[in-house]
Amino acid sequence: MPKVFLERIRKMIEDIDKFESANVRQAFRLNTLKFSGRTLERMKSYARIESVPWYENGFFVNDYTRLGNTFEHFLGDIYVQDASSMIPPTLVDENVRLIVDMCAAPGSKATQVAQDRASATIIANDINIHRLKALQSNISRLGCLNVVATNYDAKNFPNVEADAVILDAPCSSDGMLFRDEHFFSKWSLKRVRAFSRLQKALIERAYDILRPSGELIYSTCTSSREENEEVVEHLLDARDAKLERIDLPFRRGLGMDECVRVWPQDYRTETFFVAKIRKVS
Repeated sequence: MPKVFLERIRKMIEDIDKFESANVRQAFRLNTLKFSGRTLERMKSYARIESVPWYENGFFVNDYTRLGNTFEHFLGDIYVQDASSMIPPTLVDENVRLIVDMCAAPGSKATQVAQDRASATIIANDINIHRLKALQSNISRLGCLNVVATNYDAKNFPNVEADAVILDAPCSSDGMLFRDEHFFSKWSLKRVRAFSRLQKALIERAYDILRPSGELIYSTCTSSREENEEVVEHLLDARDAKLERIDLPFRRGLGMDECVRVWPQDYRTETFFVAKIRKVS
């Protein structure tokens, strides 16, 4: 890891040695729209499975790395997904009717909220037409009949009165560094700052398409304060918004106790940040 990157991490956490030696596990989500009761038993015959503490349909896999090649994956009984990525959909209120996932591809959160909020309609949007194809494929494979895919630039998303918006924003993605040995070939502070500018535009638009008292779930898979707390602070300054506390067993945000940060050394997941914001008016 580059010295400049580690110095940034050292300013955020004390257990830097544990961070450097972290070993991230694969995880999957049971697709309750399709799976049979035999799915888990079948998987336990070839993998050591452990429940994800914060999501009842999530499971860690401790000794098997080819989940994408399994029978269960092809059938749509499971969706391969990092356990930290399962957090945002769990924060969506139960009685919502219209949910917008603004940057949805390849569909992990849109398809998760589709199974957990079956009475809602989900608009799963992505700007990239090639990623949109993967999104549409996953919607079909998992049998998500309450999801429609759209292809808008999220900064200019059409006016709707959404009950909830999920903004899993494009980011510098340093949560992926434990899976991608070439990650640091594209990481830079310039890239971090560019994403921060984009995220601030996206979070404003996400907030503006909410109905009054609607909720915005903002998340990234990166550690940088510029892309996390700074983006949330920008929205709180720009709009009449209220930050709500997330009561989950993770470390708190940097100077923002309402938010949570997931570090890889804690649960052997990717790095993750989540905030929940309520529209006041």
